[in-house]
Amino acid sequence: MTQRRRILFLTPQLPYPPHQGTAIRNWHVVQHVARQHEVDLLSFATRPDTDLAAAGPLSGLVNRLTVVPAPRRTRLRRVADLLRGRADMTQRLASREFVEQLAAALAHGYDIVQAEGIEMAPYLTLIHRWRSVKSQPRRTDDWTATGGAGRRLVYDAHNAEALLQQRNCLTDLRRPRRWVAALYSLVQWRRLAQVEAHLLDRVDRVIAVSDADAAALRRLAPDVQPLVVPNGVDTTYYDPGLPETHAPLSLSAPLEAGQPLLVFTGKLDYRPNIEACTWLVHHVMPRLWAEHPTAHVALVGRDPAPTVQALASPRVTVTGWVPDTRPYMASATVFVAPLRVGGGTRLKLLEALAMGCPIVSTSQGAEGLDLSGAARLADDADAFAHVAAQLIQDEARRAALGQAARRLALARYDWRAILPRLDAVYA
Repeated sequence: MTQRRRILFLTPQLPYPPHQGTAIRNWHVVQHVARQHEVDLLSFATRPDTDLAAAGPLSGLVNRLTVVPAPRRTRLRRVADLLRGRADMTQRLASREFVEQLAAALAHGYDIVQAEGIEMAPYLTLIHRWRSVKSQPRRTDDWTATGGAGRRLVYDAHNAEALLQQRNCLTDLRRPRRWVAALYSLVQWRRLAQVEAHLLDRVDRVIAVSDADAAALRRLAPDVQPLVVPNGVDTTYYDPGLPETHAPLSLSAPLEAGQPLLVFTGKLDYRPNIEACTWLVHHVMPRLWAEHPTAHVALVGRDPAPTVQALASPRVTVTGWVPDTRPYMASATVFVAPLRVGGGTRLKLLEALAMGCPIVSTSQGAEGLDLSGAARLADDADAFAHVAAQLIQDEARRAALGQAARRLALARYDWRAILPRLDAVYA
């Protein structure tokens, strides 16, 4: 029988509702762990009262739920952090109030403190410092006696962040107009490599989302052996057979019978997604439209950046936030993942697999996943357009690919099959 542990999770936003990549992973991880252990959660929220009201299931899942207002970073503050040699991502959620709440929480005594993602990593480093020097954070004079600093510190690396910035830098270097961005990414790449190496040497356990990310982290800290717990998908929710997956779509023009629809989903202010949308519309689609002039593109996701909004046209819909992405995937002739930078495991691809979508992806987009027989891969604009055109023309091939995708999601990427790997961390 598994020994019951007391675990404090630190998350950058409330895991519920699980509408975005970080929250989706955190929601399923916290759910799984809370079934066997006593879990407390300390998190940020943009609108604490409203966000707490929308996080209903969380209050019944965790023992203590504490929320701190997410800090607002001005452009001046970002410039100051840049000049001080700090990595931008580690300062996004720097909060004195969060430190005070963390110090108070540690008085309750935990076996494990687990931080989700690089934005929360500085708080693990802070706990390590408190623990190492045996200093007592204000308002928690008894934390040492109770073991409140956490006997074990666990870092769940949602991305190998230095690797991601390295890829951004090398991509931008190929385009003179992006050289300023390349310089910024170079600076962040070097700083994040230092931050990650420092952190990895100070925590007791590291979790990575893919073998590629685990290898990248080992290069920074050779003695660290990350446990790979990939992202997964809820195959009971992402099921093409459910009636709600066939709800009407909101497109710039109604689709005619047989009109091809290409769908991309994701948070549309995230740089790899912005670049993917731009490349798809400007470089892939002109080639595809030459063969299929009626093909329509739906870019589905919240917070579209101005660059993405500018892609909208009679043949390209930028939806913004939608309450449910499943109807778009269920209606897709082809689901596309034209990602050329980034890292980790793509939740959008896992959802498309579970929905039985015919998928065309770049190799970069499929990194961390074994999609053999369940997707088509292409890395340049001509090849990507050609493969998508082949699928548009061949209904039987689309059906076979979609069935293989659904089978793969059920067999290998269902959260219920993946999350038991975490149990070794708390054993």
